[in-house]
Amino acid sequence: LKNVTRDFFEIEIRGPQTEILIRKLSTNTPKHPFTHFKINIKGAEQEKRFWILGKTSDREKIIALLTSEGEKLGVVWINSEVNEILRVESGIPKCGVDFNEETLLLETNLAGRTVSFTKGCYPGQEIVARMDSRKKSAKKLVWLRMVGEQIPKPGDPVQKDGKPIGKITSAIYSPKFSSPLALGYIASDFLIPNAEFEIKSANCSLHAQAVPLSG
Repeated sequence: LKNVTRDFFEIEIRGPQTEILIRKLSTNTPKHPFTHFKINIKGAEQEKRFWILGKTSDREKIIALLTSEGEKLGVVWINSEVNEILRVESGIPKCGVDFNEETLLLETNLAGRTVSFTKGCYPGQEIVARMDSRKKSAKKLVWLRMVGEQIPKPGDPVQKDGKPIGKITSAIYSPKFSSPLALGYIASDFLIPNAEFEIKSANCSLHAQAVPLSG
């Protein structure tokens, strides 16, 4: 085994013009979500889906090509802060932040996009299949839309009638909703339409409404 992390780079491309931009650089494009294949971008061999993974030696070349072709489509580079806002607004959980080795797959809203229920065995398959057959998990990852302007912090407890029922995992101020927006886990028994919750954050109480994640 050899650690080749420094030998590769990754660029994420998102938005309505993504496929058009990739077609300008390659005749091959993804046919299904989470598929990948090799393409050749003017001499630089890449792995592609919504992310471009390539050799570090080709990084500046690829950035220059994406910039020149992207400018014609209104594509812009974004920083990590904007990327985090877009991630939370899209309801995409992040490994090590919104889930870890102690999280069950069906709690994350990722099952429909990341696991096959018809393929062969894999570690943890039995509990995934059991939860799928029961169509219920103890808690679910949801959006939490805040009332007011204060942004909660990851780890802040979520309560209902003074009882702890969940916690915040990610939080940002959302320009899309003009309010703070968080990702967090809520006990499934409390996820009813229009349910409101209290979040204990920085010696004050915030109020929020849970919204199911789509996808």
